[in-house]
Amino acid sequence: MVDARVLWGSGIGRHVREVTARIVAAGEFAEVVLVGDLRELAAWCATLSSATPTRIIALSGGRYSVAAQLKWPQLARSLPERSVVWFPHWDAPFFFARRPTVVTVHDLIPLRVADHTSAVKRGLMRALLRRVTRRADRVVTVSQFTRDDLESHDAALRGHVRVICGGGVPDAFVEHTDSALPPGVTAPFLLVVANRKPHKNIELAVEVLARLHEQHPTLTLVVAGERFAHWDRTVALAARLGVADRIVDVETLDDARLAALYAGAACFLMPSRYEGFGLPVLEAMASGTPAVVARATSLPEVVGDAALLADPDDVDAFTAAVASVLNDPAEAARLRAAGTRRALEYSWDRTAADMLRVFREVLP
Repeated sequence: MVDARVLWGSGIGRHVREVTARIVAAGEFAEVVLVGDLRELAAWCATLSSATPTRIIALSGGRYSVAAQLKWPQLARSLPERSVVWFPHWDAPFFFARRPTVVTVHDLIPLRVADHTSAVKRGLMRALLRRVTRRADRVVTVSQFTRDDLESHDAALRGHVRVICGGGVPDAFVEHTDSALPPGVTAPFLLVVANRKPHKNIELAVEVLARLHEQHPTLTLVVAGERFAHWDRTVALAARLGVADRIVDVETLDDARLAALYAGAACFLMPSRYEGFGLPVLEAMASGTPAVVARATSLPEVVGDAALLADPDDVDAFTAAVASVLNDPAEAARLRAAGTRRALEYSWDRTAADMLRVFREVLP
């Protein structure tokens, strides 16, 4: 059984889709049960290989909701004895009928990022994380950074956490499709792909654009990703800096249009202060786009020497790095080649195969 409540949006949604599709295609199980939104999952399952039958169980209630927590025990009892349950995020049930479970921890953002949630919710999440990871048969993280972060949070997990690479690159980002850019997007542009939450630090990208405006007056900043309330503050900053008309907001896109954005960008920026993995920079590098990313959390681990790194709070350093990409064709070419090579080291097939091995280990 797969907790597929987060099927779209965010890196976790991508992770669930890519890994689950390969589990279904592998044909190793009698069936794959998907839990989540009935209509959403039915539409998605229709696109999958039929090597393994799929069954959908509706589960209402958002992430970290009491409603979902109350329903999980009953769902577990409906499964055959010889089952394995994968929770691809630590929003797993506090109480759960005994079935082998695998929990994937992508990040500890609710606990590590200031002002992400209230103190009361943070306390509840801390208790939930400890409970589900200590009870799980296997705990998986998507990067060495997240493993270290989790083990520092709970010393009892040291030596019991396995790292399985948090992603690969869909074909759409490697094949350089001829899809048109979204309306309103014209070259040259900088690109940020992120949800609009405070820790994504999109304000820094706006400040970089403002500082480069005199030398590159036609340059724009394209931001793609789910909107949250914090986006209003970013827009207000752009207005104060006089570059509001240079910001292009395209929100969420399908893979073909997103691939066109990656391939068309002069430079990809990821100034995030906290990432558990960082799929967008991997996708950008696979598309042959030079990248400048924050020297923070998992990002140096993911990019190696294939991108330029700068402190996420150092606007001068970020601006200088982006300027070197825009003004030095040789440096841009070096980063394109290095990024493409680095992206080839990652594979969703390998990630799914590693997860299948873990599932086999815990099956009774």
